[in-house]
Amino acid sequence: MIVYGKNVVETLLTHPHRLNHLIIQDDITSDRLNACTVPITRLNKRDLVDQYGEQTQGYVADISPLPLGTLDQLLARDPSRIVILDGIMDPHNFGAIIRSAKAFRADAVIIRKKRTAPITATVYKASAGLIETLPIIQVANIHQTLLTLQKSNIWIYGLAGEATLSLSDVTPDAKMAWVLGSEGDGLSALVKKTCDQLVRIPMHDQVESLNVSVAAAVALFQTS
Repeated sequence: MIVYGKNVVETLLTHPHRLNHLIIQDDITSDRLNACTVPITRLNKRDLVDQYGEQTQGYVADISPLPLGTLDQLLARDPSRIVILDGIMDPHNFGAIIRSAKAFRADAVIIRKKRTAPITATVYKASAGLIETLPIIQVANIHQTLLTLQKSNIWIYGLAGEATLSLSDVTPDAKMAWVLGSEGDGLSALVKKTCDQLVRIPMHDQVESLNVSVAAAVALFQTS
């Protein structure tokens, strides 16, 4: 898998076990690159752009696929903050949510096996490489996952614009999870019913909704 960007590669250099090969612009240097034991190919800017496009910032990495965790593995670590994605399809949103989850001390992000944006270079870039530092848990069914989390005394909040409870009135629980719905349809009906509480973000009446990654950041900050 090819990923790119300065922040992405800098993060990978602190977690080098999946790095196979680096392709770096020939005028870029750093102590981490100098200490790196992974093979490095140096290319001038023109050749790097020709091969990998304008978006690399001079940093390209060939990495092994990201290992995904299981729900049992997550629960064994007794998590207190979880982010659950119910059908997020945009890789930019996926990556941005991971970045916010890491910033506001979430223990993991749970995704579905189907109808979820695949983990691509775009997700890596949008997360600033932080996908490497936060467990990504893959499950077959979000509804069943919520039921399992509830049995572990984790309170489930779902973000929904029609909810009566305002985010400003939420008192953070010792163990809690935020569920975020898809960009177009929001939370699925069954997931809504399964959540312990639906919550809306209070906004000026001329603003109908927020981008899901922005909404995630607001909710995580408020309850961090």
